[in-house]
Amino acid sequence: MTDSLFPRLVLAKGREKSLLRRHPWIFSGGVARMEGKARSGETIDIIDHQGKWLARGAYSPSSQIRARVWTFDRNEAIDSTFFERRLQQAQTWRAWLAERDGLDSYRLIAGESDGLPGVTIDRFGKLFRAAVAQRRRRIPAGRHHQRPAEPVPGLRHLRSQRCRRA
Repeated sequence: MTDSLFPRLVLAKGREKSLLRRHPWIFSGGVARMEGKARSGETIDIIDHQGKWLARGAYSPSSQIRARVWTFDRNEAIDSTFFERRLQQAQTWRAWLAERDGLDSYRLIAGESDGLPGVTIDRFGKLFRAAVAQRRRRIPAGRHHQRPAEPVPGLRHLRSQRCRRA
C-alpha cells in the first residue's frame, strides 16, 4: 500500500515524461486509473504506473485536464501557508512591475507561471477578479494585499463558465 493521505491518480505507462519535465497538467488520455475517491478540486497524489510518486495536484474528473499540479515536492503541504506563499511571491513581483511601469491594473496571479495552475486573479485598481478552472478550496487573500486575512470572494464555489457574446 502507500503512506499517502490522498487518493492517487495512476498514470498510464510512458505518460510520466511530461511530468518529469515539470509540465503541470495531466490529460485524461494519460490516466490509467484512480485509486480512492476524489471530487473535483480535491488534492490528489500523482504516481507512475509502477507506483513512484511524481506530484501532487488538484483533481478534475470531468475535464480533459484531469489534474493540475500544485507541487513536485512530496514534502510540501497543500495548505493555507502554501497558497499564501505563492500569492505573496506573485504579488511582490507584480507590484514591482506595476510600480515601475505606473500601472494600477494587472494580472496578479497568472496560473501555471505562478505555481497556481487554473487560478487567475486580475487587479483593477482596488477591485480584484478571480477565476478558477475548477472547484478549489478557499485561497486566502490576506497578507499579500496588506489587509486582514480573508478568503478571496467566490473562489470556494466558482466554476468555469462559458463567455457569451453581448
